[in-house]
Amino acid sequence: AGSPGSRSGAGNGAPETSGKPARPDTAGGHGDQKDLSGNGKDNGAAGGASVPASPAQQRQGAYVEREAWLTKQELDGDIRFECVKYSDECNPTHLEWLLALKNIFARQLPNMPKEYIVRLVFDKHHRSMVAVKKDKVFGGCTFRCFEGQEFGEIVFLAIAAQEQVRGYGTRLMNHLKEYAKRDEKLTHFLTYADNNAIGYFQKQGFTREIFLEREKWGGFIKDYDGGTLMECALNYCLSYTQ
Repeated sequence: AGSPGSRSGAGNGAPETSGKPARPDTAGGHGDQKDLSGNGKDNGAAGGASVPASPAQQRQGAYVEREAWLTKQELDGDIRFECVKYSDECNPTHLEWLLALKNIFARQLPNMPKEYIVRLVFDKHHRSMVAVKKDKVFGGCTFRCFEGQEFGEIVFLAIAAQEQVRGYGTRLMNHLKEYAKRDEKLTHFLTYADNNAIGYFQKQGFTREIFLEREKWGGFIKDYDGGTLMECALNYCLSYTQ
């Protein structure tokens, strides 16, 4: 977080913003070492000992394990992700969710002016993907779709402090990507990331190199001091949530 220019701070310089796919988190044990090797069989060594999995294989195994845990939470109804938008006809539940999300952004992005957060969360051109656990919002992402230009801009993203480092930030981003391509037919996301959030966005497939033609986004989003413009191209050949 920082000035309005560094808008996409994913919470507080947050633990949520770094090392997410690489952390085993709370999804149970790591399983058998030979399964983490990726080939489904023992890697023979002298004396019959198996070859330990490399750090990269361990991270991949932990990531897959945690994704399975998160998917089970969704299937069991413990958590869910929904896209909501403020309007004059906004139902009371969605209004409560947006208020709760605004408060999370204010806590996790303390250098962001509160009136700026309020203005964008409750702007009719912006949407928010909220993360809900037992009917309580514990995080989310506010973004704007430029449908005619086929891209969206992420403006705020945060997970409540007590729910960080559990993979929810990655799961939130995956639901956002799936919604964007399925319902909005977007091809790219752009965001201005602050220094604390760059690592998080890189792990979500964002790059500092912008491939989207400038004529599609130039003039639609502002340049901000203190932030790094990053891009993610959406892949229509895969599901981000399954």
